[in-house]
Amino acid sequence: MRSGDLLSRVIDDIENLQNLYLRAVAPPVVSVIIALLLTIFLGLFDGVVAVTALVFMLGAGIGVPMLTWWGNETAGKERITSRAELNAHLVDHIQGMAETLVYGHTTLQLQKIQTLSQKLITIEQHTARFDSLQAAFSVFISNSAALAVLALAIPRIEGIYLATVTLATIAAFEAFMPLAQAAVHLGANAEAARRLFDISDMSPVVHDPAAALTMPDKPSLIIENLSFRYNAEMPLILHNLSLTLQPGERIAILGESGSGKSTLVNVLLRFWDYDEGHILLGGHELHTYKQTNIRDVFGVMTQRTHLFNTSIRENIRIARRDASDEAIEKAAREAQIHDFILSLPEGYDTYVGEDGAQLSGGQRQRIALARVLLKDSQILILDEATANLDVITERAVLETILQATVGRSLLILTHRSVLLEQMDAVYVVREKRLQLSSGFMTRSAE
Repeated sequence: MRSGDLLSRVIDDIENLQNLYLRAVAPPVVSVIIALLLTIFLGLFDGVVAVTALVFMLGAGIGVPMLTWWGNETAGKERITSRAELNAHLVDHIQGMAETLVYGHTTLQLQKIQTLSQKLITIEQHTARFDSLQAAFSVFISNSAALAVLALAIPRIEGIYLATVTLATIAAFEAFMPLAQAAVHLGANAEAARRLFDISDMSPVVHDPAAALTMPDKPSLIIENLSFRYNAEMPLILHNLSLTLQPGERIAILGESGSGKSTLVNVLLRFWDYDEGHILLGGHELHTYKQTNIRDVFGVMTQRTHLFNTSIRENIRIARRDASDEAIEKAAREAQIHDFILSLPEGYDTYVGEDGAQLSGGQRQRIALARVLLKDSQILILDEATANLDVITERAVLETILQATVGRSLLILTHRSVLLEQMDAVYVVREKRLQLSSGFMTRSAE
């Protein structure tokens, strides 16, 4: 799902539903009660007057809301979906603003946003016009009911009670005024609820076992004939992939972008389940452990590790919320970013800006490395962790990583052959299969 659409669902749609009972459920209930009470009250004076008032109340309570529902059902749903689409494009535009500027597509993006904005404005204008018409029609029915009751009551009811009957009718119709708006909100609420239930009714792709095994201290990772595709209609992303990573070993997987390296990480972290082949962690199938335990074992560093608009200290502490300041500084030293942090005016309390905007690419990656090191996982996975860096910075960051991870299992997924000579083994992805590279071979292929 697009992040902007998901944001719209968890904010706008929930906000739309928070007044469901007040705006859509309570008005019909109140109007039914008022209609019964007024009919009984007027019936005590005259049956014809009571039936006349009831007919007008049925028109105001059923006719006007049905007309409003018919005119606004589609508009209410379109307003929810159009707002969500606009939010999604706005988020995409903001997140990709740098790329948009580089490729000169700013005007094109703004035109898309303006088109979606105008579409939402048109829907809102249609809804506003219909709301005005139904409000006028409701007032017309209310006044007509009062006049009809008064005209019928004059020859049938004693003069002293005429004002009481007429004013009671006018006051009762106040309860029917919100019904048209309830019909408008009901359409929007139904669409908002559908969009939320689309998320809440999703079945998890991956389930924890009923009786999970305990994770060993230093597990090995063995992949045997692993094949994977995201669904039955798609081609295989991984095909008969096999490798072994023993505790303390360093292995690199070299492959072009789109060759399935990140898919392998998703499978290892159990974001997706595999059906063909085996993944043995500590000698047992991956799905025999709880997902949380598996993600404790793996420390993952990607090319776009997100830094929050908070202090450097808190950005590193995300890896382990109970970490002390000493542990954070130790991880920063291992990542060779400690001296730079101390040179900043606020030190570890320096705010990095949204997504680390105040830092360079190499500094962001070193903070990301400090975060991974603080987590102290047994197996570290670097998924194109230096892909966005220049060659000099990339080599410096990789050397830092190799120094900081001595004694830990390390799996590097990359498409650039920098410092691969320091790996215990290098595999190359060719035609969705892994082949041990002879140029770096240090042991037999599995």
